[in-house]
Amino acid sequence: MIRSKEDKKTIYEIVIFIIAYGVILWINRPIISFSFLALIISSWSFNIYSKNQYKKGNSKYLLFPADNDKYFRNSSIILGLSLLIVAIIAALVTKNFNHIKIVGIVTSVIVVFNGLFDLPKGTISIESNFIDITGLRDEVDLNKLLQIEILSTKIILTDVNNQTTELDNFNIDENSANLIENYILNNQINLDLKVVNGVK
Repeated sequence: MIRSKEDKKTIYEIVIFIIAYGVILWINRPIISFSFLALIISSWSFNIYSKNQYKKGNSKYLLFPADNDKYFRNSSIILGLSLLIVAIIAALVTKNFNHIKIVGIVTSVIVVFNGLFDLPKGTISIESNFIDITGLRDEVDLNKLLQIEILSTKIILTDVNNQTTELDNFNIDENSANLIENYILNNQINLDLKVVNGVK
């Protein structure tokens, strides 16, 4: 399963949220609770805003389907709904709608929306003729590549020494393959680079 930068960021956010919420329950002070709520709203709202900007075409990178897309989308939705149910039950049982329950309900709704607006986890970007693809440890100079082959489950990079690097666990359909091909051709300056679309 792919572990892209965005995947790790999502995992870190969830872990930090759980720890922070536990601290809030322990301290039980309104000023701390609402400060945490403001931080969560700002962070996740910006996340949703960034995704919306990508959908509008305001980005320099390209996203494409990966095997773990559904997993992270469902995880975010399930986590949000679970938090929402717990917060509502707590509010009904205690009959005291205090600051902690407000934080729980609002945060859970934001987490659900983040899952609903989730985007593909495969990422490709080209800047200053260096390419970065999900799964690569470091950016690669396009001038040192002979060929980039796009397949339904992987992308294969072949360098000038005929050594190959395979990046897999993708779920690339024909439309995504065409977008990747065009993105590379439109953003690279290596005229000798060959882009093979094996999904057509």
